[in-house]
Amino acid sequence: MPYTIIDHGKWVSYKPHVLPKYVPENTAFLLEETSHSDWYEYIKPDQVIPPKPPEFTPDGELIIPSRKVEASRFQQGSVRATLYWHPDFLCYMVLNAVYDVTTLFPIDNFLIEIVGYTGSDPYAEFANKVYDPTTHAFTEFVAPDAAPNKIETRILTTLDSIVTRLEKLEKRK
Repeated sequence: MPYTIIDHGKWVSYKPHVLPKYVPENTAFLLEETSHSDWYEYIKPDQVIPPKPPEFTPDGELIIPSRKVEASRFQQGSVRATLYWHPDFLCYMVLNAVYDVTTLFPIDNFLIEIVGYTGSDPYAEFANKVYDPTTHAFTEFVAPDAAPNKIETRILTTLDSIVTRLEKLEKRK
């Protein structure tokens, strides 16, 4: 099924020079490599709450102040997915796919938005798939045959020499 893919860039960790007020010192921060956008500001619309004392209705209920909200960077109902560049297999792997971007934290990963998905479980549909940024296709991951490690190579070499010796012995009979 064709989807529209929106690239939201690669996100890397950084430490701000001055921590925002009320933020614990061990808070992790992300920055988009190209635009230098902060992750927390990027995923949440700019919300400004007027600094005034709380107001109450005559019944004593709190009146929630109106907020000025910037349009979201993400399309409503789209899927947000994190991609990992796998250096061994030279491909982008989908790590997670969700509707709620606030559940993601793509440290040293890429973020894409998948528009047009009509299924019910984006994680089941996209996670652990290979993503091709040129064709925007998602395919099943097929791991190449692994090369034998040092111990396996030594065992195979020893077995080959045993087989060769046995073959020579068979020929003598």
